[in-house]
Amino acid sequence: MASEAIDNMANPKFNREIKERVSVSLPLAFRRVEDPLLGASLFSALLVDDRADIDEGLLHGRSDVEKGIRWKASGPAEIPEATHYRVAWIALKGAGADALYHGVTISEFFVDRPKRLGAKDLPAQVNAMSRALAGKVEVDALPDALRQALGSLLRERGPLTWANSRPELRAAFE
Repeated sequence: MASEAIDNMANPKFNREIKERVSVSLPLAFRRVEDPLLGASLFSALLVDDRADIDEGLLHGRSDVEKGIRWKASGPAEIPEATHYRVAWIALKGAGADALYHGVTISEFFVDRPKRLGAKDLPAQVNAMSRALAGKVEVDALPDALRQALGSLLRERGPLTWANSRPELRAAFE
């Protein structure tokens, strides 16, 4: 099939050169069956005060809270009047009736909205995402009210998904 497509191209000399180089058809992606990330997806929740809300914009740094912010501060000490936000990275594995929450980790950032200044540790956020996809459950550092709010959000978002999840994940929110 690829050979026929090459034959139909406009330049015959170019066609021969391409045909000589294209002898093997390779798959576009290589995945091992035992790959733990196979079929896992990630979504995020914004945790502030005592509430937890799904916010998909966090995955790409484009949440409403992050829009218009200059990430110049190296830490919260440089912006003392900043609001402390936490992000829950939640890995979902499977689909439909077989879906389950696979991992949950937390990262944080600080925003001073009037000054349009923020501080976040981007490598730490990426590492937290990776740990969630790997099935880690790291919510012990959350205050009890936020942990309860996040647990309630996960239960309400998908009762069957919650029921399918590992007991140690469910226990982390009790």
